Amino acid sequence: GDIKKIPHTFSVNREKDIVELCLYRQKYSEFNKKVLFSKNIIPWTCSWLHFFELYLITGNWYGNGEHPDNRDMVKKYAKI
Repeated sequence: GDIKKIPHTFSVNREKDIVELCLYRQKYSEFNKKVLFSKNIIPWTCSWLHFFELYLITGNWYGNGEHPDNRDMVKKYAKI
């Protein structure tokens, strides 16, 4: 069938079932390595999954946010 690009992801490897989610905006220092994952990455992932489920139902992404369009920006902001 027709495979759509999954919104708000950096990369998708369908063969290995690996998806790199776009959860935060690095340029705004939203992620802090010193903060427990339970305080940032886990809630952000839950939120992403909520909006992804809505996307599957409606075809629209309601999660707002920013996502770099070109690969250079993706590489820049994906680094932790």
